Amino acid sequence: MITKRRQICWPPVSDQKDIQLTVWLGCFAALFYAGNWGLNILFGTIYGIITTDSKTIFTALSSIAHFVIAASIGWGIYKKYKTATITGLLLSIIGFIGNGVAKGFTNTTSIICLVDVWMFVHSTRGIFAYHKMNMITETNEIKAV
Repeated sequence: MITKRRQICWPPVSDQKDIQLTVWLGCFAALFYAGNWGLNILFGTIYGIITTDSKTIFTALSSIAHFVIAASIGWGIYKKYKTATITGLLLSIIGFIGNGVAKGFTNTTSIICLVDVWMFVHSTRGIFAYHKMNMITETNEIKAV
C-alpha cells in the first residue's frame, strides 16, 4: 500500500496518470527557470535603459542564452524526450553543487535548487517509464499481429 507521504516524496510511475504527473514536475521546474530568466531579461534591460548602464543591459541580454536553454528543456520534457530530462537533471545538479559551494548548502537558493533536482529526478523516472511502457505496448502489438 502506498501512503500519502510516499506519493509526495516518491510518486509511483505505474500508470499513465502517474507518469504524466511526474513529467509535469520536471516541466514545471524548467519553465520556472525560464520564467525567472525571462524576467531578468525584461527588468534588467528596462533598468539598464533607465540608468543608461550598458553593463546592466549586456548582462540582462546575455540571460537570453539561459532562457533559451531552460525553455528548450521544458519543451523537451513536455514532448517526453529523454535527452531533455537528463540535461535538466544534470544542469540542476551542477547548479545545486555550485550554489552550495559558493553560498552554503543551507542557503535559500540552494534549497530551491535541491527541490528542482528532486523534480527533475521524478521527471526522468516518469519519462523513462513512459518509454518503457510504450516499448512493451509496441512489442505486444507486434506479437498480436
